[in-house]
Amino acid sequence: MGRTAVEGQSSALTMPNDNQVALYSSVRHYLEAVARAGTDDTETVTKAMRAAPIHDVFTDNGVIRADGRMLYDRYLMRVKSPAESKYPWDYLTVVAKVPATEAFRPPGAGGCTLAAP
Repeated sequence: MGRTAVEGQSSALTMPNDNQVALYSSVRHYLEAVARAGTDDTETVTKAMRAAPIHDVFTDNGVIRADGRMLYDRYLMRVKSPAESKYPWDYLTVVAKVPATEAFRPPGAGGCTLAAP
């Protein structure tokens, strides 16, 4: 399996999948929160993570809700025909954007008693 790159492209690299990009985003957000907080204390870093919006390769407008759920816009995609693809990894086109407020259930709506406010 080839190496992956989140930012930038090269013929020697393979495109990361959505799980790899999400992991990159979460670790980066955590490390930035540790740097802002000046500590790795769990409660302090958690507050710093929730206070900071997430703007990176994974999302332009992510936020972490009080219950720990990360909210971000979702997209309905369509696979392009070979004629529509103009460059490597140009396989999808956006059909619709689903705002984060509509893409995720409100707190408590899932029935999980552990996440209840």
